[in-house]
Amino acid sequence: MANLGKMRFTLEDIKRQFDTKSYTLGLAYAQKKRVAQIQRMGNLIRSKVNETANTAYQQNIFIKSTTSGIQFQGTCSCPEVLNCHHVASVLLSIVRQNELQSREASMHSPLAGWVHKLYLAVRPDSPEALAAEAAEHDSPEKL
Repeated sequence: MANLGKMRFTLEDIKRQFDTKSYTLGLAYAQKKRVAQIQRMGNLIRSKVNETANTAYQQNIFIKSTTSGIQFQGTCSCPEVLNCHHVASVLLSIVRQNELQSREASMHSPLAGWVHKLYLAVRPDSPEALAAEAAEHDSPEKL
């Protein structure tokens, strides 16, 4: 779930508002890291997406919460203008970025540490367990 201030949106919100072609192309652009810039200001996102090495398009995406859910009103400097694949790629990149940050934050929780230690105990021959054992042997002894 993406967090934009108090505005939250999900992949489902994006899928619901973009046609299959725009969503699919947007996903490809996000995966290829063509989103070059994202600035968030309240319920407005300003962004830049690289179309080619020499061409970039600018987007302004307004996000609003309605009784039927989150709505995106995205304009782009490309020929499609409204809620195009460039807009979708920006929104998908934000969701992905927030998922990675959330996953990274949860790895530092006490529960995540305990689960990791349990995994190492249950799977002593795993690459992670072997690396942890090697690191333990290479570290200076505790006094």
